[in-house]
Amino acid sequence: YRIRGDIWGTGEILHTPPMKISDIPVPFGNYVFYNAPLNGIDNIFVWDKNTGNHFQVTESRYGAYNPAICADGKYLYYNEQGRNGFDVVRTTVSPANWKQRSNFVEETGIIKEQQTDLLANVSQTQYGVKKYSHAAHLINPYSWGAYIDNTLTQVDIGITSRDVLSTLSLNAGYLFDINERTGTWRAGLSYQGAYPILDVNVSSSNRSSNEGTISYKTIAGTDTTTTSGNLTYKWSERNLEAGLRLPLLATNSRFLSLFTVGNYVGITQVENFTNSITGSGRLITPQIPQYWIRSVPGNGKLVYNHINVTAYRYQRQSKRDINPKWGQSFVLHGYGTPYGGDYSGNQFSFYGTLYFPGILKHHSFWGYWGYQQTKFELLSRTSNSIPYEDNGSYIFRNQIPVPRGQSISRFEKFYSMSANYTLPVWYPDLNIGPLLNVQRVRVNGFLDYGYGSSVFNSTPINQQYLSTGAEVKFDINILRMLPQLDVGFRYSYGINPAVTRFELLMGTLNF
Repeated sequence: YRIRGDIWGTGEILHTPPMKISDIPVPFGNYVFYNAPLNGIDNIFVWDKNTGNHFQVTESRYGAYNPAICADGKYLYYNEQGRNGFDVVRTTVSPANWKQRSNFVEETGIIKEQQTDLLANVSQTQYGVKKYSHAAHLINPYSWGAYIDNTLTQVDIGITSRDVLSTLSLNAGYLFDINERTGTWRAGLSYQGAYPILDVNVSSSNRSSNEGTISYKTIAGTDTTTTSGNLTYKWSERNLEAGLRLPLLATNSRFLSLFTVGNYVGITQVENFTNSITGSGRLITPQIPQYWIRSVPGNGKLVYNHINVTAYRYQRQSKRDINPKWGQSFVLHGYGTPYGGDYSGNQFSFYGTLYFPGILKHHSFWGYWGYQQTKFELLSRTSNSIPYEDNGSYIFRNQIPVPRGQSISRFEKFYSMSANYTLPVWYPDLNIGPLLNVQRVRVNGFLDYGYGSSVFNSTPINQQYLSTGAEVKFDINILRMLPQLDVGFRYSYGINPAVTRFELLMGTLNF
């Protein structure tokens, strides 16, 4: 290569390097720095013009390129190949630490690549051939890891694994219901070797239904008085659910799209039923008027059918986008009891979410609208002197998001909607060793509305809910794991009913 020349384009060849260089050499004083693939991986080398010796300056695992020397000659800057691209690296210019050319390993990797008879050194061992048994290798965990799945109604935390051929996936974890404030331990398997997909899930959970403040009559001595108090039902469930799921991939151009429909049959054992007024059971006293609060299960078996339809269409996101610039999604659930059993009930729910671009880059304006209708049956009795009879009515879990910062009662019909604006405010890129990395701080402002209504004996019961507030969240990685978590806090101001609440957040889970 030429490193001495004049304005006419002529030059003097000072030295011919012992290997092929990959870029333009960089002279500095008595040295010439260059990068070359000595063993198949580019590193920075230097030639000493006074002695004629070559030295290796860097020992990069994936490649070092583009050497540059600062003006005072104390530091060498270069590009280091990393997992996500090139990093800029600075190191001191220390000739004492350079490795001399005579100690270099020869270019064995490049020599092997240039061989023409590639099969000359391949073993000729004959191996037996037998039919592969899919059934015998179903339980063969190959890839596994932790997952966190946040939705507007629940948080799912667990571990998932799949076999070598990706025909069977296993998962186990803890599911938290944001509205009921109850948890479920669950495990499941999904067989994807056929179409449609077979899903089987088992779970053990606690349930809770806050029915708000009610009025009921109590007997104190010889007097009967009317008392008001909160009624909350609690019980436990053990569930087995199995069914088929049909995913239809519809991704096109810059939009990621998926439509999934599934149908499941489940059996639930209900037990340990309590209430906050009398302590046990779901029937309080004969004096309590007919009221939908008793449409909650006692002990027994529930056999149900569950239809689930989900779909989304999201524009592809950059790494810094919090939400898709354009996107639509919806979730539909239908529950019924057509197979008999100790209980009866049905519920239909739907909510859709829309995403739009915000004012500035990476900002997001989004919102949702939801509707849920649940069957409530009144209890009955033949006379005022006997208790109400249990009609075996069952209330399924709430499946739509509700206004934040409010305590929501269950209604026959409930409408829910929300408007949100989300924006990033800081990219600190802070870390505490390998324990914690804080990537981003973001803020979300919201306005939530909900309306519930029920009609019993021609008497309407309704309630409006309206709240606003803001959330501050930190996007973090823990223990250098790839799944990104978000933690933070929320301030909610209830307009109707008037209540103020401060909560800690982990994903959509609030404390």
